[in-house]
Amino acid sequence: MKKIVLTMVLCAGVLFANAQLIKNNFLAGYTVGQDLEKGAYANTTQDETNPIKLNQWNLSGKTGNNDQSPESVSPKLVAPLTYASYIESGKNVAIDLLKLTTGGRTDIYSLADDNTYGAGTYYVAFMFNVSAATTSGAEFISLDGNYTGNAQRARLGIKGIDETTYAIGLGDGGAPSVFSGIYNFGTTYLAVLKVVIDGAGLGTTSVYINPNVAGTEPASSTVTPVGITGTALKAIRGLVIRQRSTLAAQLGGLRFAKTWTDALGQGASSAKTANADKGEVISVNYYTTTGVQVQEPSNGVYIQKLTYSNGAVETIKILK
Repeated sequence: MKKIVLTMVLCAGVLFANAQLIKNNFLAGYTVGQDLEKGAYANTTQDETNPIKLNQWNLSGKTGNNDQSPESVSPKLVAPLTYASYIESGKNVAIDLLKLTTGGRTDIYSLADDNTYGAGTYYVAFMFNVSAATTSGAEFISLDGNYTGNAQRARLGIKGIDETTYAIGLGDGGAPSVFSGIYNFGTTYLAVLKVVIDGAGLGTTSVYINPNVAGTEPASSTVTPVGITGTALKAIRGLVIRQRSTLAAQLGGLRFAKTWTDALGQGASSAKTANADKGEVISVNYYTTTGVQVQEPSNGVYIQKLTYSNGAVETIKILK
């Protein structure tokens, strides 16, 4: 057993050398039917009176009908989404964004209370499935420079075209104003949202819909890129989702990374491509980077070892 663990850790060391995955466990530990929110901010202040509720989904501190509609409730968790060959396909659960009668609800996954994710290039990959959207158009996922959810930028939105199709758009400080493409309600798509920020509040946002999971970053954004303006997104402090009266959708399989490769999980496991049909997972074990087995990972970097019914073993670096 010691040899197996040592071999695994040595192999993992090679993965660590180039890995730029920041987080992929946004929905780990949830079960179908649970509420998404694990906390709530009293307001949008970022200080000791309203400290960060780190690494969890929280109701935003924003007030008003569009952010805390009286008739809205926490999003629920539903069965996982699937998208062929995407590393997060079928894992954990998905978030159900209900179509509200009126107003909206803003939730934020709080990542940091400082500039840890400041100037640089970042990618957020995820699956989404839209079941309804009005023709007014609005965003449902964005990044935030405030851990309480008050400074959204890089907004990905949708706008209904007819009873069966919709278009996608990107926005900056407000909802997208330009939409393009034709996408089908009830179909699961893969998106990679890319932001480049300069640390002063300026940057650009691009999005890639259904990219080649095993390919390189496309030369062109699926939707015309938009600028990031003002000073709101000097650093990424949270990931925001919105329940609204204008749409209904599910999303899951979130990955936050510094490279295209890690956003899509390319090369995350040396065993992955060599065992295309591994069968069902029969055991899951966790180890520290020094090879010590633990019951459950807490905070830090760990190796997840998956053993399949055909005998294949897959090791994946995870960040808790």
